[in-house]
Amino acid sequence: GCVEADSIAVGARVMAGGACFEHVHPEEFNVYDFNIWSALHPGGREEIVKFASGRAGSALHEMVSLNYSLTHPMDRWRDNKRHLAYLGRYGDEVVFTDLPSSAQSQVMADAIGAIAVVSPEPFEACG
Repeated sequence: GCVEADSIAVGARVMAGGACFEHVHPEEFNVYDFNIWSALHPGGREEIVKFASGRAGSALHEMVSLNYSLTHPMDRWRDNKRHLAYLGRYGDEVVFTDLPSSAQSQVMADAIGAIAVVSPEPFEACG
């Protein structure tokens, strides 16, 4: 439960209205595509994969949870986050076409159950 001695910013707890609230990392539950970063990582892809845990039976073999390495300072996360495509927040509904184009693959569509919407009206597309 909450105790008054909790004074650190991240992890701090406060009681309000009979409920306990805990301050977490601002990017807790964010979902990112690590494909580009895994190719750029100085230690190689294996150094990222060893901290990942997959979902058994997932149609998308890259769908994993990644625990940030305790050997890296947080500024390393901030400095390299630009290499990660933000996909959304865990548990939220995301429109497939709103995903970065790098994540709009058939494998991803199949894994998340994206469905095609076909307009009954004809249209003209110029390209």
